[in-house]
Amino acid sequence: MLGNTISTPSRRGQRRMTVSLTGPEGAPSRPNISRQIPVADVPVYPVLSGHSMAPGWPHQYPNVLDVGSSSFLRLGRYAIALAFKHFDLQPDDKVLVPAYHCDSMIYPVLHAGAKPIFYKVRENLRVDIQDIESRVDSRTRAVIATHYFGFHQDVAQLRDLCDRHKLVLIEDCAHAFYGRIEGAPIGSFGDYAIASMWKFFPIPEGACLVSSRHALSGLDTSTSHPGSNLRALTTILDQARYYGRLWPLAPAQMAIDILSAIRARSRTESIREPAGTESETTTDLSGRSSRFDSNLSDCPMLSSCRRLFSYLSLQAQDHVNRRRENYAHLLGQLQKVKGCRPILPDLFDGVVPYMLPLWIENLPKIFPLLEDAAMPMQRFGQFLWPDTDKTSCSVSESYSRNVIQIPCHQELTESDLNWMVETLRRACVSRV
Repeated sequence: MLGNTISTPSRRGQRRMTVSLTGPEGAPSRPNISRQIPVADVPVYPVLSGHSMAPGWPHQYPNVLDVGSSSFLRLGRYAIALAFKHFDLQPDDKVLVPAYHCDSMIYPVLHAGAKPIFYKVRENLRVDIQDIESRVDSRTRAVIATHYFGFHQDVAQLRDLCDRHKLVLIEDCAHAFYGRIEGAPIGSFGDYAIASMWKFFPIPEGACLVSSRHALSGLDTSTSHPGSNLRALTTILDQARYYGRLWPLAPAQMAIDILSAIRARSRTESIREPAGTESETTTDLSGRSSRFDSNLSDCPMLSSCRRLFSYLSLQAQDHVNRRRENYAHLLGQLQKVKGCRPILPDLFDGVVPYMLPLWIENLPKIFPLLEDAAMPMQRFGQFLWPDTDKTSCSVSESYSRNVIQIPCHQELTESDLNWMVETLRRACVSRV
């Protein structure tokens, strides 16, 4: 069955947020463009629902945690930093990073005192193996390879290259918690792999560092704070209620109100201004920033998020099926929309998509219309790091300007999917 069966009433205007496009720290000065837009009518990321809370069974689909030893942290950038710490990355070492990237991939490199070196990606977002090899020198220590939007890289070639040059391979599975490659769980080919559970489950944060080659036990020794767990819980419930997904949990409404009131005085303005500190635009409620906070680098995943994740992950097969069905449904419907095209149109076996990336003609003109229409979307790679040679990877430069991502997660309804397609169609038609 496609999606869930509940309908989603329009929330446009109930909450608004300020979007500020400032670029990454250290970037050349840009105009500081800020404006008010409505929060997305459809959840950009999964939210808690009666369906997701239904009893499940032990997971039946490979995921990155099947790889081996694991350590749980707050966010993926800290998992990358922990990997660097584990293999003793030194100041002035070099780390090869894809030219199509987000800031949170770069900050850990700089935090370690190392230098990011950017390599090319192709139009299908596969890494350019020859270009990677041409950039290896005596100071190169590691390669970060990203499984963009859940679609796999050629890890066998990457593994061979790293073995020949004695480099550490880090599989960036931030977009690929579920998946299998050549019969093995995604993340199995790297010396390390990182993943972001909050992108696949209705939790505000949560990431992991895993390794099939190294023991990682004892690396996450800090303790969670009660206040942080309370804030996480109220965020989860608040977002679920905002999107009308708590209908089976009506008795919990009073408790949610009490928790929200307790949180109101101490929390940041994450609902009204979630993108104020972001360098890449998203239209969701979370308020997550791409900045690197060294005070959080050794903090483990919050216990509240980890327990909820453990329970919800029992429905792995359902999550996988719904994501693939939703992605396929969107692909079929988007064929009717002129002015946009999916850049990953083939849903291969073993791929569990994170989001659907779309090339949009005239995106600079259309994007404000989509924001004002409360379209759920994200802009991965919207601002490339200042050191990126924009002439050496035309794909990264082009995708940075012209690509958005729309959700296909397991908590979307069929009406959500159709509404997104119709909203895209109207926006594209208006600029033809």
